[in-house]
Amino acid sequence: MNPSPANRREAWGRRVLALAVVTAIGFVGLVGQLWYLQVLEGGRMQELSEKNRIRIRPVAAPRGILFDRNGLALVDNRPAFTLSLIPREMEDRDSVVARLSVLLKMPVGDLMEALERVPADSIRPVRVRRGLSLEEVTKVEERKLELPGVIVEVEPQRVYPTSTFAAHLLGYVREVSDEQMKQGRYRRGDMIG
Repeated sequence: MNPSPANRREAWGRRVLALAVVTAIGFVGLVGQLWYLQVLEGGRMQELSEKNRIRIRPVAAPRGILFDRNGLALVDNRPAFTLSLIPREMEDRDSVVARLSVLLKMPVGDLMEALERVPADSIRPVRVRRGLSLEEVTKVEERKLELPGVIVEVEPQRVYPTSTFAAHLLGYVREVSDEQMKQGRYRRGDMIG
């Protein structure tokens, strides 16, 4: 038995109405989610996006190698590992500092003192310790997810393979002093020479 045209139109009308209701509910849900993200979570999302931007980090260039007349290196470079902290990326500063202190057997006071020298929202790395061993670097890198804001930087270090007696002729490199930092050209931890 075939349904009458009136029944078909009524069934079709119910389907269209049901589809319209489902579409309206979906649209209201979408608008509600957009409102939630923009109005209620806007501040947190903005903070997350600020942390997710490109970070410019100065990279120390190795100085030139000096050779004697026989082609032997008098002054060379080797990679040295430096532990640095980025204050802005440290969400729970006390917990990160405590973990790092236990991991590298460093006093908590030294780490906190280094962090207090710069503003809490600074994106520049604060150098805490130079000359990390490979074992210490491995410990930090293994727990990288547990230590937000903790990075290991590789910097060139001057090496005098034959001797250290001619530093006045060959040159030397050292960390900037407080007087040089007051001039405004350098930041804490920069190497000059």
